[in-house]
Amino acid sequence: MIKQRLLRLDRDLGIVVPSALHFKRPQRYVVSLRLHRRRQLRPLDPQIVSEGDNLQSTSTSASESEDVDFLLVLLSSTSAYCIDVVCPHAGASLEEGRLLTADDVDIEDLATGSGPFPSCSAAANTATVADDANDRNDGGTEERDHPSIECPWHAFRFNLKTGRADFDERWTAAVLDVVLDPVDGALALDLTRCRAARDSGTAVDAAEVLKVRKCGSERGRDGEEVEDVGTAETRGGHDGNVEQDAAFEKPSVEGARAGRTWPLCEWAVCVLNEVDPAAKVELALLAFVEWTAGRIPDVGAGAKPPDFPPRSQKLTVQAPGKMKRSSEGGSLQKRLVLLHSLANIELWAIDLAFDIIARFAGTHVVAPSATFATTSNNSHSFASSSSSSTSSSTSSPSSPPTAAANDSTAPVPTGPPLPREFFGDFLKVAADEARHFGYLCDRLAALGSFFGALPVHGALGESAFVSRHSVMDRLAIVHMVHEARGLDVNQGTIAKFERAGDAESVEKLVVIHNDEVTHVATGQKWFRWCCEELGLDRYEAFHEAVRRLFHGTLKPPFNDADRMKAGLDPEYYVPLSTNYQHGGSS
Repeated sequence: MIKQRLLRLDRDLGIVVPSALHFKRPQRYVVSLRLHRRRQLRPLDPQIVSEGDNLQSTSTSASESEDVDFLLVLLSSTSAYCIDVVCPHAGASLEEGRLLTADDVDIEDLATGSGPFPSCSAAANTATVADDANDRNDGGTEERDHPSIECPWHAFRFNLKTGRADFDERWTAAVLDVVLDPVDGALALDLTRCRAARDSGTAVDAAEVLKVRKCGSERGRDGEEVEDVGTAETRGGHDGNVEQDAAFEKPSVEGARAGRTWPLCEWAVCVLNEVDPAAKVELALLAFVEWTAGRIPDVGAGAKPPDFPPRSQKLTVQAPGKMKRSSEGGSLQKRLVLLHSLANIELWAIDLAFDIIARFAGTHVVAPSATFATTSNNSHSFASSSSSSTSSSTSSPSSPPTAAANDSTAPVPTGPPLPREFFGDFLKVAADEARHFGYLCDRLAALGSFFGALPVHGALGESAFVSRHSVMDRLAIVHMVHEARGLDVNQGTIAKFERAGDAESVEKLVVIHNDEVTHVATGQKWFRWCCEELGLDRYEAFHEAVRRLFHGTLKPPFNDADRMKAGLDPEYYVPLSTNYQHGGSS
């Protein structure tokens, strides 16, 4: 019979389990443990509460120990999970990962304060240890009843009960069972199934608590101020070494791990100037992790983003009109063309999100105005400039000045500075786009190809270039025209892969489409906010910007339903279209 070994987490450690009536949303704690192997501690050890004769020995034989951080997730007053905070795939922190129900619904969105969340019932979370062991051996149905946590870097989803990744069991995170007493709020971690080293199968004999930190809090177990979420103890620290300072002058993965920090706009410029797609994705996701964890102190100002983000010389860049098109998704080659094209769009979407952060950090809201140079005066070809990588905003000789005024006396209303929330929203967009690019690259690889196997274009980059003078122009053209157009065509693309029987691609494309609805909503939200701050009619302001900067009319049919979900009602786009057809995205 397997006996439980319980490590109690007393109230003085700062972990409070609210009653069902007071539970508003999931709570997360990082619990730092010291795990001991092949050692029997004395029963009077204050950190250990043991059950079973096997822990009654007074032996103090030699042992090995390991410090491990676990993420404790309290979903309700009767449901809790504990998983290794480090993703076993690439080392990302799961602390800020999305919590998902068994039906892939974001748990944060379901928080009602009325007890256990869907698929997270107390009954499902209080199975016996023997039953749990059987589930792990046979992949039983109970595993599917438990929620998961999504890694913020590569979107691996780990079952909170078993620790297994959703589609690749080679990656399994360590888990501890949690014992909850809903009456008095007592909580303990069951060490029975714990393994000490992440690369070792050796069982744990005992454990002690080193520190507990509530996620999003800067206070430690006894209420003392913690130096930072990433202290010298857990992240290496920063000792002021001059050579190290020079090496970490700009944002980097190594610098972040060493405890360095930079303003968000510097992160954005670093991502924009990164030519390697894989490195760009890694930096983008890391910036999001650092921001959400509170390790990026401010947005900053005065950044110098490149007019056109450089591309790797391994990529063949062509003008949009010369790109190969695929009318159907039936054959493998046609699906590869579609996936490659979508991956290129997502790569550009990463840059567009970071460009709006870098370009408008520290600026005030300015109304879009005809005093800015028009599209015809701002022509610039990405295809002709992509081969010359740049790390600053200095334009090529053929580029226009960064601002041009036809009438310097024309009044341009100036509003408030863009708030911090604006930049956080677009950083979330950037992280989503980075994940989308990863999804599509994975599908290309699964089908025997890779990103870069086909030519790419920079049409989105050119749209960003002509809208670089005004944040309202940028929101209108990039997010409320181009991204909204994606909502119109995505369902047709998904249908092509469904007809081809490519269920794996369909699954990812549906995720991407649903995320894109939120991205259009983000653009619409902030465009409307700008209009309200400046006292402008949002429809008139949008129509003026599109007519000034976008060639031609908006083409139906429109996906009215998803546009409406994003806040784009027909009054935005109907006056800009011809031969408008109602009825969604058919």
